[in-house]
Amino acid sequence: MSGYSAMTLRPYRLLCAVCSLAESASGVADERTGKILEAVRKTPDMPITLRCNVGDVFAYQDTGTADDTPEGAEFNLKRDLEILHKLNLIPGCTLPARIIFNRLLDTIEEVSGICGYPSVTSDSWKGCPKANSGDYERGREQGIAAIIPARDENEMKRDKAESLAAMYKAEAISIRPHILLCAVCQYGGGTRPPFPEDNLPELIELILM
Repeated sequence: MSGYSAMTLRPYRLLCAVCSLAESASGVADERTGKILEAVRKTPDMPITLRCNVGDVFAYQDTGTADDTPEGAEFNLKRDLEILHKLNLIPGCTLPARIIFNRLLDTIEEVSGICGYPSVTSDSWKGCPKANSGDYERGREQGIAAIIPARDENEMKRDKAESLAAMYKAEAISIRPHILLCAVCQYGGGTRPPFPEDNLPELIELILM
């Protein structure tokens, strides 16, 4: 994909990223988690592929056990599949980072029962020590802006001015069909120029001139 880097992650790493947003007495995020957040903030539309070691019909995307946490193989398998189930995704699925993290925050409210359990029956199922710390829940409360910050207002103004200038001097404007529906929807809702987030009101205004 031109212009985009890509990332492959185990599903549980998404939860680690959210968990790392909150401070905890149990420790700070590991270096890899920090790099995940850094990459997503730099390129919010980066394709992320969620892969895990499940075998059977999904063996084509298996990652092996190199990224397993110290618990047993069954724990690692159950955790990844539980996360994918809640996200309504399948092993090997690829989506933009912003979609995956928005879906994560919308659907997984807590990690108890996923990353750890209230009672521990064996070392193979003890789970992450931060599972019951509340870190994930506090990180989730910060919302998507803590993972993918909103665009800088000055940057938006500059880009809008440049794109408007190009639109007004163009002999023809190429747009995707659904943009026309979005533009009419905005117009019907009363949105008029200036509008900071896109050029659709200006497009309608130009058409009506």
